[in-house]
Amino acid sequence: MRHGSRSLIVMMVLYLLMAVAGGLLVKQSESRAAAERAQHEVTVVSPGTPEEIERLLDGPSAEEEAAQTEALLDELLRAQEEKEAAAEEEAEETQDPDFVTGNAALEVTGNATEQLQYFRFRITTNQNQLNVRKEPKADAEIVAMLPAGTTGYVLYRGEEWSEIVTDDSTVNGYCSNDYLFFTEVEETAFPAFIRREVRPSVVIKEEEGMGIGDEN
Repeated sequence: MRHGSRSLIVMMVLYLLMAVAGGLLVKQSESRAAAERAQHEVTVVSPGTPEEIERLLDGPSAEEEAAQTEALLDELLRAQEEKEAAAEEEAEETQDPDFVTGNAALEVTGNATEQLQYFRFRITTNQNQLNVRKEPKADAEIVAMLPAGTTGYVLYRGEEWSEIVTDDSTVNGYCSNDYLFFTEVEETAFPAFIRREVRPSVVIKEEEGMGIGDEN
């Protein structure tokens, strides 16, 4: 009887152990299956309202495309304006502050100034004729010889030599100021095609005895 009771107890313990082991196996299988399901699940996110879904499918409207295009054009225009403004600012910084045009004078050397002025000339040589040279120097090639009293326009008045053109435009070259009499005139006294050729002249201040209209 005692031996039978022991056998019964052992069998009961084995049965309990088997039941516990079986429960653990079932839980482990359920956990593995849940993990596999989680890996294969796909989260579905709603894109929005039906109107938003339809707009996504149809693409941007004509109004939206026009607005995008206008915004792009505005951006390009703004970039171009900024580029031009930067270029103008750079040009102002690099411009020679002594450079002037028109009737504003700038200092050249000593008591001489350079101005855009308009002069007529008259040859005052005591000789029969005055040499007109190709360049402003005494040994330059002679291009023509003009008699005393010849008049015309001054394209450039230098300190020693001036470039002249006769009234009939047939002779153009350089003459020594020693044989020229200068008279300042209005710009309108020059024909347009000659006026375009006038360059700023070097004018000596009057205290040096080279005033406008003085005979040299």
